Amino acid sequence: MSVRRLLAILAMLSPLAAAPLLARPLEVTISPVPAVWTERVQVTVAGLSATACGPGAVSIDDPVVNVYTGNIEVDLREPCNSAGPPVAAPFALTTSVYLEPGSYSLRVVDWALGGSSEPSSFTVYEPPIGMAVELPARSTTTAPGALTLHLMAAYTPPQPQAQVDGNVVSVTVAAVDPPSYPQRPFRHVVLSVPLPELAAGTYDVRVFFGGAAARAVLSVWNAAGCVPDAATLCLAAGRFRVTGTWRTHDGTSGVIRARVPPEAGDRSALLWFFAAGNPELTLKLIDACSLNGRWWLFLASGSNVEYQVRVEDTRTGETRLYMHPEGSLPPLVSDVDAFGGCEP
Repeated sequence: MSVRRLLAILAMLSPLAAAPLLARPLEVTISPVPAVWTERVQVTVAGLSATACGPGAVSIDDPVVNVYTGNIEVDLREPCNSAGPPVAAPFALTTSVYLEPGSYSLRVVDWALGGSSEPSSFTVYEPPIGMAVELPARSTTTAPGALTLHLMAAYTPPQPQAQVDGNVVSVTVAAVDPPSYPQRPFRHVVLSVPLPELAAGTYDVRVFFGGAAARAVLSVWNAAGCVPDAATLCLAAGRFRVTGTWRTHDGTSGVIRARVPPEAGDRSALLWFFAAGNPELTLKLIDACSLNGRWWLFLASGSNVEYQVRVEDTRTGETRLYMHPEGSLPPLVSDVDAFGGCEP
């Protein structure tokens, strides 16, 4: 049997063969986007349970990949032996798989109700070897700056443009066909890609070049609100500006600096005086508008160094100053009446 005939048979046996659509709506999410082959591709299926056993009876199998066609099937199962009306409760299940670079189409097959989801198409890229994305030092709504792309290429590519779609900024660098004479060796190429005017928020930056992809996360700050720098901390999407100073018993003084752990979100931070690895204060903001119509602020100290912490609400202009003199152990600051401005 010829290879072409074998591939044709395999395509007919593909898990993406014609099937009725699902009897219940499902949300299928594939991440990360874009994915590279060194990462596991995660597939999340969310919906409502459809049997009397509820969401605890719902499960999904590992993805089945047809390496010849790029089709992927994820089976959704909901076995239930209990009689009674269906329990329409939400579920969200995740499975994952490693994939070679290429184009793929994924569908979910619902074995409980029959049918399948619309195929979801996506691409897995080569890892960004020799390619890096450098973000602007600070990006604001009035001065977004530029992306700096570092590439390994034999020829300088044409100047790319940044395209914006929602919270995604994508840049596609065109590959250059070598001329007829021998190709030059690869070298380090640096491209500067100006960013268009962007609204304040967080953006997913995606760069594509020669079958490879790289990602980065860009924060754009509202120029009319808080903009962070070495001595300024911005919390709650840039609404609150935090600055401060410290002084020791011998007169040594300086400005307070902040370190925000990756898992802390943007409403808490560790404040330090002498070294980033030795935080002196812990600051946390809580949106308690649903409780007493105010924002709460908590400030805890791990030393007896004198400090002054100034917190400003850039939306309302309200300011709070928290001070502690040198030499005594500071109490926990529990300001449950710190800021208003709860209206949208």
